[in-house]
Amino acid sequence: MTARLQPCVLRLYDEASTSSMLKRVLRLELQGACFILGFDGWAEIAAAQEARALAICAELSGQDLGREPGEHWWEHRYDFYYPPLTLSLPKMYGTIETVCTFDKIAAVYRTKKRLIEEDYAAWNARYIAHFSHWFPWGVMVYDRFVIDEPPADPSEALRLHNQIWTAAARASLAAGAVLNEHHGIGWKLGRLMPELYGAAWPVLGEIKRVIDPQNIMNPGKLGFSSNMTR
Repeated sequence: MTARLQPCVLRLYDEASTSSMLKRVLRLELQGACFILGFDGWAEIAAAQEARALAICAELSGQDLGREPGEHWWEHRYDFYYPPLTLSLPKMYGTIETVCTFDKIAAVYRTKKRLIEEDYAAWNARYIAHFSHWFPWGVMVYDRFVIDEPPADPSEALRLHNQIWTAAARASLAAGAVLNEHHGIGWKLGRLMPELYGAAWPVLGEIKRVIDPQNIMNPGKLGFSSNMTR
């Protein structure tokens, strides 16, 4: 992306996602991280961009697996969202995704991976991530924590789930990312909005009061008070 190429598909799976999910869809024995890359449009332009992209991957010691795995992924890209690949109970999991600029990608990924796998090692917590929403300035880190055998007690399970989510969100902020990219803030992350915006948070509150003086637009969401009126 920093080379200003324009792929129609750009999906990077980390090693954990590759080994636990991607190789089951592609039906290949894969090691390391895996990158799905595609170009469309005018044939000459697509070919030129593809050649340059493959050259960049080769310079970084990437191995070209050819077209077939990418085409198979395209035809089966929704398989991830159905059993047996989709995450489901009794596992505990959370999608703690965020977005950051290119220069922060490595720090965000490593910080959160270390947090999940080390601080919650007692629960054998796993961290998986892929990168799927790319912009001219940065990328979404679509990451999750997974615990195969969570606490049996519902209250303890909820406490642990909220604790991990809060710690992961704060780790995103500390590494230079934001609270969330596209799943929303709502109730769960709203309490952390002042930590994200810092000194600008009161300004957002005043803007909310101006455009919604009766506080009828989703009261209590985004970290704003439920009785917030002018």
